[in-house]
Amino acid sequence: MRFIRARSSLRCLLSQELCIDPRDIRFTYGDCGKPTLANRVDAPLHFNVSHSAGVMVVATCDRPVGVDLEVLGR
Repeated sequence: MRFIRARSSLRCLLSQELCIDPRDIRFTYGDCGKPTLANRVDAPLHFNVSHSAGVMVVATCDRPVGVDLEVLGR
């Protein structure tokens, strides 16, 4: 369920950035599972997402960007 909520939230955030309907966003995944936009190769938007223990962080930028989230002390 966390994965589904994370992808849904990501889809909504990216749709706002790109001014398109969230249902029109398609993802493709790299070898390590990093998502990229499959159908918006012309979009000047790069993003990265990380989630851990029910917390999610998303970064968007006009150039490649990376984020990593880890919960410590659990």
